[in-house]
Amino acid sequence: MSFDLRWLNATEKQVIAAAPADWKRTPLPRTAIITFCVAVALFFVISLSHVAWLGFVGVISVIVAVISGFSSLSTLRNRADEPKQLRLGWVAAANGFQFSQTGITSVDSMLLRAGHDLTGQQFFWNHDGDEFGSLRYSTGSGKSQSTTHWHYVAARLPAPLPHMVLDAKANDSLGSDLPEAVARDQRISLEGDFDTHFTLYAPLEYQQDALYVFTPDVMEVTVEVAKYFNIEIAADGVIFFAKPGADFSHPAVWAEADNILHLVVPKLASRAARYLDDRVNGQQASRAIDVAAATATAAHAEADQDAPAGAALAVATAAPLPVIAPQGRRLKASHRWIGVGGIVVLIVIAADLVYGIISRIVEHALFG
Repeated sequence: MSFDLRWLNATEKQVIAAAPADWKRTPLPRTAIITFCVAVALFFVISLSHVAWLGFVGVISVIVAVISGFSSLSTLRNRADEPKQLRLGWVAAANGFQFSQTGITSVDSMLLRAGHDLTGQQFFWNHDGDEFGSLRYSTGSGKSQSTTHWHYVAARLPAPLPHMVLDAKANDSLGSDLPEAVARDQRISLEGDFDTHFTLYAPLEYQQDALYVFTPDVMEVTVEVAKYFNIEIAADGVIFFAKPGADFSHPAVWAEADNILHLVVPKLASRAARYLDDRVNGQQASRAIDVAAATATAAHAEADQDAPAGAALAVATAAPLPVIAPQGRRLKASHRWIGVGGIVVLIVIAADLVYGIISRIVEHALFG
């Protein structure tokens, strides 16, 4: 494993001892706990006294006990979670990442378009564009509002690719779990058994381009490492996402993110570096290849004190990224006219029809 996870096994005492000097743990809610105990004791005393006019005081004591109890539980829960947050912060720092317990993520995908109030929960990011963690978002409003939780791994590619989505079949039940439906006429079939694990969608004019990206070696590692993740490629970003959220205090979750970032993403990055949309006129070879070549030349020239190579690197780095033609930037969306509720209704209607037919047949056979 590439990630250093030693802080996950550190004791709570070690984690707290390594905290910054200005870090202060939330104090115990002594006042709320005392108030709760007094209110509960007062309620029992009053309930045993059989004095009618004390009933009102008893009701007040119950209300006070409930409020102070909830306040104590909330504070104690936050206090218990603080060492865990410190621990994850140290793991992040040991691996060149920053950590946020909650906040706004940089995720920009169909997850963002599917709902509102998208919030990251326990997520990590670095300056190379790698990010992983959990998030939630809401759909609907009022009484029909619901919250969905996902965990994800996102990365930057060296150059843009057409918009493509892989719907993992391992996490489907009564249908696709994609947060946004995709028009089925954009579906592409790939060789081997890849279609048994994923459904691949690409814009209609980009089927050959999708085959260029998903070569046999890319398909093999994707199935091996990420078959439980839906995958979306948009411009120079790729995101792997699956339900539900994940707890990164467990090494297995880090291993999952590590495998995606260090096994699958490099394969996709290699294809992106060599891809060029020939529908856009005037584009040169991929900037990523130019940068890689100039970097190697600069490293070699630096030993020989050859200055022009450094200039070549600067020019290659400053060159604009290739672009994708408008028709390749966004898949056509579709509408899910029948959701799970609709399927249940159809099953009920079908069962009722079958029951009616069978009843009439039996009735006719028995009574003529």
